[in-house]
Order: sequence, then structure tokens, then C-alpha cells
Amino acid sequence: MAQFEGIRYLACKTSADLFELEQEDFLEGVEIMLAEEFAKRAVGSDLHMVF
Repeated sequence: MAQFEGIRYLACKTSADLFELEQEDFLEGVEIMLAEEFAKRAVGSDLHMVF
């Protein structure tokens, strides 16, 4: 439901690799990316939450 409002879910690639998780282990729509890529995208965003 949140995805329909434009919310994006991102997972850290380094953490996913550490726990041997693949794309299919995540919910549909979750993007996996490196922290560097997240930082580049976060610069222009209005809000981001990290857990």
C-alpha cells in the first residue's frame, strides 16, 4: 500500500550479502543497493528513514 504512495523500500547490499540474502528473499518492490548509491539518491529526497 505504501508503494502506491511513492514510498520506496531499499535494502543494503552489504548486509544482504552478509546474511546471504538474494532479491527473491525480499518483498516485491524492495531495491537492493550499496550504501554509496543510497547516499547519492538520498541527497535530493525530502525524507528518508533508516532501520
